[in-house]
Amino acid sequence: MGAMTHPGGPEQPEPQQPPTHESGWPPPPGHVPPHEQPTEPTNPYGQQPYVPQPDQYQQPYGGQPYGGYRVPDDPGAQTSLIVGIVALGVGMLCGIGFLGSPVAWVMGARAKRRIDQAQGRLGGRGNAQAGMILGIVGTVLLALALLVMIAIIVFVVVGIANEASFDTYELDGTAA
Repeated sequence: MGAMTHPGGPEQPEPQQPPTHESGWPPPPGHVPPHEQPTEPTNPYGQQPYVPQPDQYQQPYGGQPYGGYRVPDDPGAQTSLIVGIVALGVGMLCGIGFLGSPVAWVMGARAKRRIDQAQGRLGGRGNAQAGMILGIVGTVLLALALLVMIAIIVFVVVGIANEASFDTYELDGTAA
């Protein structure tokens, strides 16, 4: 529209209106109209934008299987884990706690077997596995402690027997 003519006066330029946004307000600083935007997304740091790749093992649509239903854990799985932890902890303090380790081992193995036979209807396999491993470790430590105790008893008995036989001989090597 250029110039405007007023009757009886010289031509004056039309006042310029700032471009307006869709809302009617002036656009914010740095706004680029949609028809002038680049086709590729730009990154001010010069790097390629991160585009997450779908994980091949992820559940479809990011949800849990079976509509969000969580399978219940086998109660023996949690119990074997707790017994295994307590047996090792108390066993390290005083040694008597290792007696609970075979219990954790058996409970963990039974819970694992039940979970595997349930075909997905029971959970807690990780807890059962951990309880079973703690039970195995504690049982091995229990066996080592028993072997040490037996060795100490044998050495004491052999030492007493040798000492008693030593008393029957005189210092000159003849029997008394």
